[in-house]
Amino acid sequence: MYKGIALTISLLFSTLAFGAPSRWYDNVQIQYIYAGAVGNRLAIKTNANIDVGECHAASELALDPNNPFFDQIFSIVLMAKASGKTVRVYTSGICSERGVSLDDISVE
Repeated sequence: MYKGIALTISLLFSTLAFGAPSRWYDNVQIQYIYAGAVGNRLAIKTNANIDVGECHAASELALDPNNPFFDQIFSIVLMAKASGKTVRVYTSGICSERGVSLDDISVE
């Protein structure tokens, strides 16, 4: 009985800790890019409805400057905005005070 309760509790906490599932979003258009000194963040407004549950901005992505691929992702974001090309974006489903995490990107 205790094993069943422990398993149920661990599954509940693991679901709450990870939030929305990670996934790719296709045909994403970059609408604007905001680089702000406040909070040391890069926000990217898109046309996508990124469903991460309770997150405050479902169409905004946040690129963490500590991401090891920051420069590569940022270059693709700038190219997509300048050229008007659509991209595929990947989020791990993490919602922070900065927005929905942008973890990977590719040009369509």
